[in-house]
Amino acid sequence: MFAVDFDGDDVVEWHLTDDGADSRRVTDYTPELYVSGPESVLADLCRRLRADPAVASVGYERLYPRLDSRERTEVLRVALVPPRGVRRLARRLRDDLLGRVSPGAVRFYNVDLSPGFRYCVQTETAPVPSRRPRTLRLSVPQKSLADSDLATLSIAGERVGGDERDVVEAVGETLVEQDPDVLVVNSARLLPLLRDRAAQFELDCPLSRDPNRGLERLAGQNTVVSYGTVRHSPARYAVPGRAIVDTGNSFLWAESRLDGLCYLVERSWKPLQEASWASIGNVLTAMQVREAMARDVLVPWNKRRPETFKSVETLHAADRGGFTFDPIVGLHEDVVELDFASLYPRIICEWNISPDTLGCDCHAGRADIPELDYTICDRRGFLPDVLEPLLGDRRRLKREVREAESAGDESAAASARAKSGAIKWVLVSCFGYQGYRNAKFGRIECHEAINAVARDLLLRAKEAAEDGGWRVVHGIVDSLWLAQACEDPKPPADLAATVTDDCGIPLEV
Repeated sequence: MFAVDFDGDDVVEWHLTDDGADSRRVTDYTPELYVSGPESVLADLCRRLRADPAVASVGYERLYPRLDSRERTEVLRVALVPPRGVRRLARRLRDDLLGRVSPGAVRFYNVDLSPGFRYCVQTETAPVPSRRPRTLRLSVPQKSLADSDLATLSIAGERVGGDERDVVEAVGETLVEQDPDVLVVNSARLLPLLRDRAAQFELDCPLSRDPNRGLERLAGQNTVVSYGTVRHSPARYAVPGRAIVDTGNSFLWAESRLDGLCYLVERSWKPLQEASWASIGNVLTAMQVREAMARDVLVPWNKRRPETFKSVETLHAADRGGFTFDPIVGLHEDVVELDFASLYPRIICEWNISPDTLGCDCHAGRADIPELDYTICDRRGFLPDVLEPLLGDRRRLKREVREAESAGDESAAASARAKSGAIKWVLVSCFGYQGYRNAKFGRIECHEAINAVARDLLLRAKEAAEDGGWRVVHGIVDSLWLAQACEDPKPPADLAATVTDDCGIPLEV
């Protein structure tokens, strides 16, 4: 499947073919949410929901409410008729329970998943295209867009020319001739403008592959303040049978283009259009949701896991970041740089650091993290299972880049670089996301443990360098800069190999 859209209460799947795309209508899909709470409250909810016309069915299931739950809990499963009505029903139920139950007594799960992603993970349908999607680039200068003027539109980088009628006619002909799978636009505002001009001039401009349905606005524009910065979020649109990529508001497209996006689609199961407008954290969360649901673990709507109590001594030792050496100020020649490869993700995997393994009660008294008295369970953790495939793929893709460059195959090298770049951003974010207060599967203790291990590894690398005849000029988090401290220091490659063997994480020159 390539794309999914919704027509009333039905789901329409789009599958790419050699000459275009075919659609398949699904009429029996019912999105699900779950509710946990006191038995009497769930029984009352079940009785009332059976009479709700928006509810298709209600029943009980036994699932794990948290990643570290050892036993399943009976929860209420609510299946809905409208495929995009989950959040609306959850808010209605939550508001109805206010004042009737104590805060936190009733919990809602699997609520805030985007509709397309929910369909994919709930039905186990991978939104991975069977062939490389065909793209069509449409762009209009921002000033022209502000003036609602299409006369300066370009198709695939080439200016069309003529007046607005000529432009709309040219776009319509190109859509028919090329039948693209992805519309790559420099601004989503271009799409309703095209639709309106086509209607005005009574021209055929088939943005949609479904002749009975056209452009649909999914969300309106808004302006938000994030970390002290004012950001504008433009309106989002969808057209049946095609994906829309707004390059002006797609970080992942800017960093990894189509190949990188398709790789993240395969890993996260977010449809291509949803992945294009998603943040790195959103894509990482989708990967985690997939893994959680595969383990029969419920996905919390609102995270209610406060920081665990710590002694003053533990808090003082834990509440620190990565290690930074005071640099030796001056001009240094013949400096060697050593970097740990993907340090934080590798720490997570090698030390099995995860919300469900950290602080387990099955190894009381054991301190598995340097400086801290945190224990790590021997059971394989949730977070390593999410990240290990990404680390393996990045190693493979970096090797493919080298091989393709050696063979002179720049197309293959560019594709592998794009996928590797997409993975890099997820790996870079995975550590910080553990400390983010709204991360569904984050724990601040994981953030602290990763930092503690990283500090220990950097200091061990520093000691090995000094033993090998080097002087540390500077060091920060995962990197060291070294200058010779004697006439015949240990060769950098040998030093890196020694540290790699000692630490278990590759150190690269």
